[in-house]
Amino acid sequence: MPARQLAFDRALLAATLERDRPVLGICYGMQLLALHCGGALHFDVPTDVPGAGEHRLADPLARHEIRVEAASRLGGVIGGQGAVNSRHHQAVADPGRARVTARSADGLAEAVELPGARFALGVQWHPESLDAGHRELLFGAFVRSCGESRGRG
Repeated sequence: MPARQLAFDRALLAATLERDRPVLGICYGMQLLALHCGGALHFDVPTDVPGAGEHRLADPLARHEIRVEAASRLGGVIGGQGAVNSRHHQAVADPGRARVTARSADGLAEAVELPGARFALGVQWHPESLDAGHRELLFGAFVRSCGESRGRG
């Protein structure tokens, strides 16, 4: 990631959160949310996390299971578990002030949320590439939150 792009992305995220606007971070967006919260990344999962499952699946239809904390925003949206896609070689190592609310079987963070924010959720997978189910639930919750935040200045 070029330094200018990272600086812009971080500033945009900070301004959005400062205004308590909804944030749905996907893949890099989840990682950026964790970094914003003082967290850290595994820069290469196969190297940094020996024994981790394959998270850079070549088959776009391949899925792996996740477990979601029931008492989380994500749990309230999609339920306690599901199958998601995986196309990343980086991952959240330390969420900082964010809270990990979903993990894969190998323990890697699959979702983070920012406590106290109206809607600040990051997912490691690509819901836009999934079949209806979780995709529609997740994007629906985000769009509803955007609608609720309209007119708040």
